[in-house]
Amino acid sequence: MYRILSTLSDPCACIASEDVLGHVQCGDRFNAWAIDGASFLTDHPFTTFDDRSDAHWFAAELSAFLARELSEREFDAARLRPVLEDLRQRYLALSPDTPLWAYPAAACTIVELQRSGDQVVADIHQYADCFALFGAGRTGEPTPAVDDFRSNASRLQWRPRSGFSGEQLARQRERRIEQQHNRNTTALTLNPDSAANGTHVRQTFAAPCQVLLGTDGVSRAWEYYGLVDQRDVIDFVSRNGLPALFARLRHHEENYVNPEMKSRDDAAALHILCH
Repeated sequence: MYRILSTLSDPCACIASEDVLGHVQCGDRFNAWAIDGASFLTDHPFTTFDDRSDAHWFAAELSAFLARELSEREFDAARLRPVLEDLRQRYLALSPDTPLWAYPAAACTIVELQRSGDQVVADIHQYADCFALFGAGRTGEPTPAVDDFRSNASRLQWRPRSGFSGEQLARQRERRIEQQHNRNTTALTLNPDSAANGTHVRQTFAAPCQVLLGTDGVSRAWEYYGLVDQRDVIDFVSRNGLPALFARLRHHEENYVNPEMKSRDDAAALHILCH
């Protein structure tokens, strides 16, 4: 009834990606999520842990909670609040002197799918800017990409403060402080109040249908670069495969310069068929 057609994650540099994907089945419900840990703003990516950024730790802990929770019941934001409180206490014990602007934050989108007759009911819970796109199902396999995707992240050095500097860095840090106070934000943070920041939408689609779930490092392809129209993303991935989208994205970013954005970001996506 539910099938993972492909999943792909590509870090922006030679450290562990701060994007995390996951999925579990609970009875006749299929649940999937994408989490995007916010880019580090410190001089070095590893501050609290020896081998991973604080954002990676936060995203991985959130994913572990969702894996446990969604294997037993539907998502309930109220049950997330004590988890965030526990993570906050653990983080403060490990890193008591960390400035507030360096605390981890994350975007997250959760999709709960359930077949109902000839339709698929999707409950979409969204924190900040991860995405979920839906489209009509296809019966055939995706055509292999002409040029399969090969990551070059291992050859790319990470940049201090994720490449931000000057006024832009100051704005980013001020924004993180606002997020940790849970002011004017829809993100998840170590502030337990952020559990209530999500939006919930229920949509119904004719079966079979496809779902593409991922992080904003992928959605740059249509939101900022114009490499594909958002209305055509599902069809493009269905016909060409997820690696083809990643190949087009990373090729474009090789020569892309925008002083207001990172030159490239962690990217992760999950392609699901509901039939």
